[in-house]
Amino acid sequence: FLAVFVGISSGLICALFGKVLLFVYSLRVANPFVFIPFLPLVGLLIVFVYAKFGKGANQGMSLIFETALGKKTQIRRRMISFSMVSTWFSNVFGASVGREGVAVQIGADLGFQIAKPFKNPLISKTLLIAGIAGGFGGLFRTPLAAVCFALEVLVAGELIFEIGRASCRERV
Repeated sequence: FLAVFVGISSGLICALFGKVLLFVYSLRVANPFVFIPFLPLVGLLIVFVYAKFGKGANQGMSLIFETALGKKTQIRRRMISFSMVSTWFSNVFGASVGREGVAVQIGADLGFQIAKPFKNPLISKTLLIAGIAGGFGGLFRTPLAAVCFALEVLVAGELIFEIGRASCRERV
């Protein structure tokens, strides 16, 4: 139930993120000479905000991977808002930044925050995968590919299937 909730929630958030991203992109395309000259200043502003208020949110994907592998134990909630807003600003002012990483960060952060009270590594990893799959699927509208992507990114060569009381480990 929690995995479904995390997947749907991160999918909805990433779908909204994508809609706003398309809007800011069209705004820049319609007015390139208004926004592009200010790109260096916006870049400096984003770096300053991350340094001053980010508190770990600037680690991005490496923080997601380290948390999924158990090397780190904390993902800050602010990662969602920082990654969304900085991507919107970067795009409107002409920077070439991707949206895939933001979807992964949003989904992973949401899954992590919901799993935190359980203090169970299996629940945490499951909700990280569900969040990443939901975010990626919500942004690109490809749910099956998103599940495969999330498993590929976080499982690192080993799948564990649990059916009822029996479990099975498969090397991939």
